[in-house]
Amino acid sequence: MILEVTAKDKKNQYKRFKKYKDINNIKLTSNTKNDLELAFIKSFNQKNIKKRYSYIYDYMCKYLEENINVLCDFKDNKCIANRLNKSANKTNGCCYFNKLLCENLCSKKCNNPNISCKLFMCDYIENKIMKFKSIPKNYLLLDYFFNKKQKELIQKSYKMQKKDLIEELLLFKWKCIDTQNFMC
Repeated sequence: MILEVTAKDKKNQYKRFKKYKDINNIKLTSNTKNDLELAFIKSFNQKNIKKRYSYIYDYMCKYLEENINVLCDFKDNKCIANRLNKSANKTNGCCYFNKLLCENLCSKKCNNPNISCKLFMCDYIENKIMKFKSIPKNYLLLDYFFNKKQKELIQKSYKMQKKDLIEELLLFKWKCIDTQNFMC
């Protein structure tokens, strides 16, 4: 079975995935559109909300790393904005807090893969390359499964560990359910 999604109503079109079971006879090719559809199906079918949030967190971190963070174009410890002098820092891209290099950055790699850090893009990347703000409401999976307060938390949870963020998200989960038991 191949699933096809129309362009109509980008957010609510995924409600129909609730009826699909995550079983081996669903055949999805591995392009970005179908990967997103599969992520929706897996998310809907995960009844344990903590595991659902963990899956979404992992999926989005991987997605952002592979599709968005590559736009930074790091070479010799410098992102494109560093190389063009469009950044406040000379090296390491945006990995600074209060003008100090982030302590999680070790050997040119972050040892705390954090969704907020992966979402963050400097003005140069957002304005000149992406042409949109890198915020949770602009990513369908985050926009669909999380309410406004949760999205704010995801946006501003820099340096927070995954397990701690998921616990915080769980505190606000009930504000996200509407009257038809669909996620807002």
